[in-house]
Amino acid sequence: LGNVGDRGNALSVSSMTSTTSSKPTRPATPEHVAIIMDGNGRWAGKRGAIASVGHKAGIDALQRTVEGCVELGVRFLSVFALSTENSINRAAEEVTFLVQLVRSVVSDRLDKLHKEGVRLRFVGNLEGIGDPHFMKIVREAEILTAANDTLTLTVALNFSGTDDIVRSTRAVAQRVRDGSIDVADIDAAMISDSLSMGYIAPENREPDLLIRTGGERRVSNFLLFELAYTELYFSDVLWP
Repeated sequence: LGNVGDRGNALSVSSMTSTTSSKPTRPATPEHVAIIMDGNGRWAGKRGAIASVGHKAGIDALQRTVEGCVELGVRFLSVFALSTENSINRAAEEVTFLVQLVRSVVSDRLDKLHKEGVRLRFVGNLEGIGDPHFMKIVREAEILTAANDTLTLTVALNFSGTDDIVRSTRAVAQRVRDGSIDVADIDAAMISDSLSMGYIAPENREPDLLIRTGGERRVSNFLLFELAYTELYFSDVLWP
């Protein structure tokens, strides 16, 4: 799986059995993998380079990971590109560069991804990025690839798991206020359907495996609702 941690074992999970109420049996190769791509800046710093060099290398690593997922039969790949917290705390020029890099990569590699059967989807507060051209490019990419089903690649950008839950809760509360549902109708499935990942079928929505590179042992506000029963794999290797 690209250059993610201990590549020999990252996807060789002996049992992907979920502990949800239905307890589905998972195949040895997970259908849905999530990755927190952490370490670009530190990787570049160790080589005497600026952070942008690491981000460029990180995009190349993601491309290799996409190819690896297609080869292995992974059907869903969800990656954490930029958290809302990092978009606030990082230097403005670094965030701007990262957004421009994603924009240019989508433009340059879209045809290749489309031919490979990859469906692209972006989640997060994209409007908050403040780049109309970026919004136009990603929405066009989503429309073009909407029918592809070899691999669904979800890119979380300016994303916050807590904010996602808050927005979902508000949407459900509005339905109660409008009288379309009763309070007693609210359940976990309804909340899940209202989240950013709600566009994926319920049986594939929750990642089977989360991989985080870079040495940290936390999920950093990524897909908080969906990761409840996900297997976690932490690697000290820096992305890319």
